[in-house]
Amino acid sequence: MTTQRMQGTPTELSANPEFLDLGELGHSLGFLLQMAYKAASEEQSELLKDGDPGVSFNEFIVLKAIALNPGIAQGFLADWYRITWPSMSRLIASMEKRDLVRRVIPPEDRRCVGLCLTPEGECAVVKLSAAVNAANEQVFKHFNADEKNLLATLLRRIVDRHAAGGSDVLPAATTT
Repeated sequence: MTTQRMQGTPTELSANPEFLDLGELGHSLGFLLQMAYKAASEEQSELLKDGDPGVSFNEFIVLKAIALNPGIAQGFLADWYRITWPSMSRLIASMEKRDLVRRVIPPEDRRCVGLCLTPEGECAVVKLSAAVNAANEQVFKHFNADEKNLLATLLRRIVDRHAAGGSDVLPAATTT
């Protein structure tokens, strides 16, 4: 992401993305964060393909949150993960069809839908947790321990600041 300019055809330029002129975007923290997310997500998804029991990385995050917070309300989970309630409902329905999660409706509040893992969901979380840890090591292998800790601290500040209700409502360590 340099400001060097390269002359050439679109085909020649696309073969040399390091010469793409990004102007102020090359220094925009929001842009760099988004591009880093995309790069890490692509790499993690690729690394997880071999060990994946039919669970996407997004589904793994939701399964891990449910594993750490059994009975968590579906709506709360949607708000925390920053997706719409209908999107979360579709995600849960898909995992429910594959017998990874089950919905629990507490008798004291029939409007609330809690979520629990099935035995198959528990197995998927165990299996994928190891794969996610390995993928994270691969994605962040160019950082030393202090840099990883600093990055995690800074990213957590962003997440906490934008979490509904503040940082004290976030599930603990939903991904590793």
